[in-house]
Amino acid sequence: MSSKKQYMLVAAIDFGTTYSGYAFSFHDEFLNDPLKISANVWNAGSRSLVSMKTPSCVLFEPSKKFHSFGYQAEDKYAELALDNKHQDWFFFWRFKMSLYKHKHLSRDLTIQDATGKTMPAIIVFSSAIHFLTRHLLQTCKDRVSQTEESDIRWVLTVPAIWSDAAKQFMRESAEKAGISSSQLLISLEPEAAAILCRYLPLDKLSTGTNALSPFDPGSKYVVIDAGGGTIDIAVYEIQQNSTIKELYKASGGHWGGANVDKEFIDLISEIMGKKVMEEISKTHTFDLMDLYREFEVKKRTIAPDKNGKAVFKIPYDFIEVYKLHTGQNIRKAIENIAKYKDFITLKGDKMIIDQQLVQDLFSPCCYEIANHLEDILQKCERHDIKTILMVGGFSESRYLQEQIRTRLPDCRIIIPADPGLAVLKGAVIFGHDPSVVSTRVSCYTYGTSTMVPFMRSIHPHSKMITNKRGETYCKDIFAKIVQIGQSVSSDKPQVLQIDSPAEDDKDVKDIEIFVSTEANPTFVTDPSCKKIGCLQLDVKKQEHVQKSHAEVAILISGTEVMVQAKNKNTGETIANKFDFLA
Repeated sequence: MSSKKQYMLVAAIDFGTTYSGYAFSFHDEFLNDPLKISANVWNAGSRSLVSMKTPSCVLFEPSKKFHSFGYQAEDKYAELALDNKHQDWFFFWRFKMSLYKHKHLSRDLTIQDATGKTMPAIIVFSSAIHFLTRHLLQTCKDRVSQTEESDIRWVLTVPAIWSDAAKQFMRESAEKAGISSSQLLISLEPEAAAILCRYLPLDKLSTGTNALSPFDPGSKYVVIDAGGGTIDIAVYEIQQNSTIKELYKASGGHWGGANVDKEFIDLISEIMGKKVMEEISKTHTFDLMDLYREFEVKKRTIAPDKNGKAVFKIPYDFIEVYKLHTGQNIRKAIENIAKYKDFITLKGDKMIIDQQLVQDLFSPCCYEIANHLEDILQKCERHDIKTILMVGGFSESRYLQEQIRTRLPDCRIIIPADPGLAVLKGAVIFGHDPSVVSTRVSCYTYGTSTMVPFMRSIHPHSKMITNKRGETYCKDIFAKIVQIGQSVSSDKPQVLQIDSPAEDDKDVKDIEIFVSTEANPTFVTDPSCKKIGCLQLDVKKQEHVQKSHAEVAILISGTEVMVQAKNKNTGETIANKFDFLA
C-alpha cells in the first residue's frame, strides 16, 4: 500500500467547521522527537491579531473565480459590504456541516453562500483545500527550498461520525485540489487526538491529579472531539505494542460550539428584530463578523458561576442602526422584553448578561454531549473506563467541562495544552506511522447478495426463483461479511466464502456489496440496506461445474473500504473501491 512509503515530510490539514489550519513535520524530526510539529500562525488582517487557525470561509469573485480564504476573505467581503458591492460575490462560511446534514450526498451537491446564491460544493471545498495546500507548500519551501510536492504525505482530517459518502467527498475534493490520491491519507479526528496523547508527557496534560501517565499500555479512555460543528466520541485502548485499538464505534452528533454561537446571535436578533438584523448583515458585515469572532473566543472562558455575569461588546453601529430603524433606544427595548429585562443590561457598548441566561445558551448542546457520553460509558461498562480526553476548540469551554465533571464525577478529565490543535498534530503523527492504529470498529454491517435453497416455511414466495434445472432458490439473501460494532484489523481483510448455483446463461457473475445499519439484516432489500458497489467475475460455464465458488474479502481501513473477489473455480481475482456518492 502507498501508506507504507517513506516521505520526506508529512503535512496535515484540519478543515474545521469554524476554523482551519495545518501542521507538518519532517521525517528526520519525527524520528528524533514525534512532538516536534510546526503549525502555521495566521495574521488576522486588519484586526492585528494572530491565531493558530484561520476562519473556514471562502470568497469567490462574481465570475466564480477563487479570491481568498480565511481572514483575508472575511476582510475583503466586509470591505465590499461597506460599499454595498458584495451582492454579486460568493462568500461561504461554516459550510463544512453541509456534508454531515445531507443524507444522500452526490458529486452534484450545491451549497448556498451568505446571500443565498449557490455553487457546486466540490468547487468550494476543493478551492479551500487548494489554498491551504499552496500556503503549506510555500511555508515548507521557506524552510527547505528543495521541497517538492512528491516529497509530501498529505493527511486530511474528517469527523469519525461522518458517513462513508462524506469522507469520500472530502477525498475527491482534495484530489481535485491537486493532491495525488497515492499521497493522501484520511485521518479520523478523535483517532488523531488519541494518537497525539500517547506521546504527551504528564506535565502537558491537565488532569488535576498526580497520577502516572494515563496512556501506558493497557490504558482505556474516551476521546471527546468537541469542534464547532460535530461532536465525535470514541473509545480506545493502548495495546502492549503501543498501537491503538478502538473499543467502541465512534458516535456523536451536531452539538458543536457553533450551536452556542447561534443561540447567542438568535438572542441578539430577537432584541434587534428581523428587519434590523437584515440591515446589519448587509451594511455592517464587518461588525457582525467581529461579534461572531468575539463570542467564539469568549465562550471558551466563560465560567459557570451562578452568581456571575458575562460581558460582551456590541458594535456601536448596531445600536445606531436599531435607533434609526425603530426610533427607540435599544436599552429601552430590552426593558420591554419580559424574559430579558431582568437578565440583560446595556451600558455603552457593553451587553451584560446574567449567568442564568448564559447557561441557557450553553445548556442544549452540553446536555446532549453529557447524555451521549453517559450512554457510551454504560455500553462500555465491562471495560471500566475512567479517563476522558477532551480535545477540539469547544473543549476549552468551562461550561462543557463542568457539565461533564458534574455528570461523571468518578472520571478523570484530561485536557491537553492547545486542545484545538490536538487533532492536527495527531494527524501529522498518523501520517508518519499509519500502522499506529491496529484495530477499528465497523460502523456498518457489510455483506453481499446471495441465494440459498428455498424453504417454504421460512422464505417469502416473492423471493423464490427457479433455474433451468428446476431447482428453487431464495434470492436477495444478505450474506454478512462484517457486522456493525465488530472489531476488525486495519490491515487484515474479512473473508466470506460464497457458494451459489452456476447460472446456465451467464458468463459473468455480479457480486453486489451492501451496507446496513442493522446487525443482522435478512435480505439486501431490507430498508436498512444500501448497495454500494458491484464486482463482476468471469464464470464462463465449465464442464461438470454446477456451482460457482467465490471468495469475497473486505478491508476496512477506517476511511476507505476496499473489496476483493476471487473466483475459486478459475483463480481470477478482481479488486475495487466502493463509490458511496450517488
